[in-house]
Amino acid sequence: MEPKYELAAASWFFTLATRMWEMSGDQSLQIDWDRKRAVLADVYVATELYMCEDTSADFGDTWKYLDEAIEHMEDNARGMNRAPDLRLCDVGNEPASGGHSSE
Repeated sequence: MEPKYELAAASWFFTLATRMWEMSGDQSLQIDWDRKRAVLADVYVATELYMCEDTSADFGDTWKYLDEAIEHMEDNARGMNRAPDLRLCDVGNEPASGGHSSE
């Protein structure tokens, strides 16, 4: 990415992360709000990068990676007693209950 696009890309990722958290019902206060959006943006970018190298059918390995990343993020946040279940957000045509297998 060219340096001139870094600010725009960061802004886009944080807007996307904000929308995802809002869809999950999150109503965090400022410090939590910033931290949680940064973590979610990180998961999003890591998943996109993982998908670039994924050769599995229907990106099955990417869906597994994303499920594990979200579970890890939720486990860490639950330790602080403040994690909504992000799997409540229905992404695309996948079931909202989690499980994005390509079987």
